[in-house]
Amino acid sequence: METVAAQQVSFDAKIAQATEDVLTVEYSLVNHAAADIYVMDTLPAWDPDAKKVVPVDRPYICYRGGGVAYVLKGTPPLPVDRVVTQRAFGLGTKVAPGQKLARKLQLRLPLREQSIYHTPLKDEDYAVVDVAKLVLAVQILRANLPDFKAEPSPLGAELFRVGTKATMKDSEVLSHELYLPPRTKLWKRNDKFPRM
Repeated sequence: METVAAQQVSFDAKIAQATEDVLTVEYSLVNHAAADIYVMDTLPAWDPDAKKVVPVDRPYICYRGGGVAYVLKGTPPLPVDRVVTQRAFGLGTKVAPGQKLARKLQLRLPLREQSIYHTPLKDEDYAVVDVAKLVLAVQILRANLPDFKAEPSPLGAELFRVGTKATMKDSEVLSHELYLPPRTKLWKRNDKFPRM
């Protein structure tokens, strides 16, 4: 069943280019609703070199089984093996009624399961699986929700810290299925990695 957001927001994606090392995906959202929406596809993360929080374009990636890779541009699931004191919510980019937001996402190949909460493993700590499909998902939050708040983020002129009293419950995820080039591989983690 289509959500209210899916009826009011067009979401499209395509593989623009595939090389041996990089998969380039282009995606766009069009807001057909009467109120603003916020696309929560940029994450704040700690940069140890800069010694500060910076915006990152690092999606959550997991293996869903059945040859499907899931790529989320939004708030990743929390770790299952430890407690996180502050959750990293996706920062929102405002899309006004009738407006379009277009993005480009570059994914390194082979794909690897990843999250901002998990550091990369040694190569031998992954299992290599074949993937034929990629589900690209993008998280949005509607501005006409009760208790909705948006405040400018210091991390970028177009970025906002957005939320409600129940941000994860109130946000919605739109997805688009893409067929991957033949023989695409995904490295699946062997630790306690949360999969959606």
